[in-house]
Amino acid sequence: MRIRALDRRARCGFVVALACCTSPAPATQVWRVGAGSDCDASSIQQAIDLAEAAGTGDDKVVSLSTDLDYSAQAVEIENLDVTIEGGNTACGSLFRGDPPVVSGLGAAGPVFNIEGTSHVTFSNLEIRDGNAAYGGGINVVGNGWLALDHTLVDFNTATWGGGIDAVAANGTLDVYLGTETQILRNTASSGGGGVELAGSTANLYAVVPNILIAFNNAGAGNGGGIEATGDSTVTLGSPGFHGLPLVFLNTAQWGGGVAIEGDGDTDHWVWLRMFAMDPSAAVSVSGNIAYVAGGGIYVKPLTNFLMNARMCAQDFAIDGNVAPEGAAIYLGWDTFGTNDIGAHAFMNRIIDDYDPPQPCDVEALGATHCAPGIPCNEISDNVTQDGSGNPTPGAVVLLGTSTEFFADRIAMHGNIADNMFKSLGNNDFGGLLELSNCLTGANQFARELIHLENDDNPVTIDQCTFAPDIINSTHMIRFDNSGGNSLHLTNSIVDEPGTLTVYATGGMEVVADYVLTNDGSTLPSPPSVLVGTPDFVDLAQGDYHLAPGSLGIDFAPAAGGVDLDGRTRDIDIPTLPNLFGPRDLGAYEAQLSCSRVDTIYCDGFED
Repeated sequence: MRIRALDRRARCGFVVALACCTSPAPATQVWRVGAGSDCDASSIQQAIDLAEAAGTGDDKVVSLSTDLDYSAQAVEIENLDVTIEGGNTACGSLFRGDPPVVSGLGAAGPVFNIEGTSHVTFSNLEIRDGNAAYGGGINVVGNGWLALDHTLVDFNTATWGGGIDAVAANGTLDVYLGTETQILRNTASSGGGGVELAGSTANLYAVVPNILIAFNNAGAGNGGGIEATGDSTVTLGSPGFHGLPLVFLNTAQWGGGVAIEGDGDTDHWVWLRMFAMDPSAAVSVSGNIAYVAGGGIYVKPLTNFLMNARMCAQDFAIDGNVAPEGAAIYLGWDTFGTNDIGAHAFMNRIIDDYDPPQPCDVEALGATHCAPGIPCNEISDNVTQDGSGNPTPGAVVLLGTSTEFFADRIAMHGNIADNMFKSLGNNDFGGLLELSNCLTGANQFARELIHLENDDNPVTIDQCTFAPDIINSTHMIRFDNSGGNSLHLTNSIVDEPGTLTVYATGGMEVVADYVLTNDGSTLPSPPSVLVGTPDFVDLAQGDYHLAPGSLGIDFAPAAGGVDLDGRTRDIDIPTLPNLFGPRDLGAYEAQLSCSRVDTIYCDGFED
């Protein structure tokens, strides 16, 4: 992780049109670069110098003809608003060419180095083969914006920010990845294989269709796809690239897909925000590899007595990632004096009174929700293993000391690890695991599904379905100690045949209300705990909606809200008696159609 102490300024508002903090220019001035005598310049740098010297308020465009070789480029841009775009086949031609290749091979430094107050847009280009300490393809230090549209940044190398390094200085710096933009096959030896973000205040937006951040590598550092530090916010919402996930097949030591880390400044907060912008596709961090921890996402504060590294996600998919520990998500911690400070994660949860306020209410940015039937809100198919493919004793989600994980409406299936959740305990601040409207099924765990080490692990589970998993342990949930630990299990279904529900040491608080379980011997025994087996619609095919007439339907008192499908709770099935009320147990609420005698499929989506 790199730390830079920089000034901060209030950020401009997010504008999808890639225009921020400026007024429309009255005209456009174009400098054409090419091999012909009718061109305005014979090199990119010459055209940039002409644009800088023009000193007008017009929009400035540097248009690159495709009849010129753009090798050995190390272009300097300072205090300039300009668009650099791929142009026609020649300066005097009316025909568009393929995107020009702007290569740094044979030159020293970034392909493009941008400083000062600049607003630079790259369009219809390939930027490649740069080699620099910071930002092999594009290095930005300053304020303003950097925007990419129909642009490929690939095969660049750097110490920090293989493809792009963006550091905010003396104001706000926004980086916008536009449609048909790809950040591919870049390498950073210390951090940010694809993109590195730092400074105060820096923002990365990848929210429009057809963006891909893939096949990047962070070497011995963090963030194979993206690394962010300082007072930075990474905002991911794109559905990906023509069917591929947005952040895909990147590698690093820590945070194969995304790594966000605090920088120790009391005023700085680093955030990862994930949300869907397309109802037909979740925003996805998939198939990434970390060789130490955090296959998909790595979140770690740096001590300043504040939990200054956090993430929030809604309508997401974190799947197919690999790491020895925290295959999907690794929530790290640091030590301040004698106290541990941990990271926080909010999955489909917004806490109104949270301090500082969460930047997770993203409806104004165009956030939407996944349509029915779209795989969404999933942590699936993640695997804990080392670089040689050997299984490791790690968890899919690792909760370090004093971390907090709040999750509502998530499904977890197909994961292979020691545990789904592992909490290290001994929490000085925070230390919560809260799950609601959750589902597990068809996972393989070498130990318990949830393992709580040491002390001070409060766990709350409400409206969850634990369908059959492979659990090679005597218990589904295990607490190693009693000090400060507690379990509140309510409105839930535990169907893990052959496995006891909870291992809790003496003196620990265990509350169970409105629970259907295969094992009641390890739970308190109020009248609302029932030992039995639910009937699912299609267990073999992974459909864990309750079948008509199943135990668990109309079982608990009404409490409002929605289920894992986003459907209304407390639907009273008139043909079934209410045991304690109309509310169903588990992740899904049976809808009215599920009570019909002639219902063949009851998947929760019938009208």
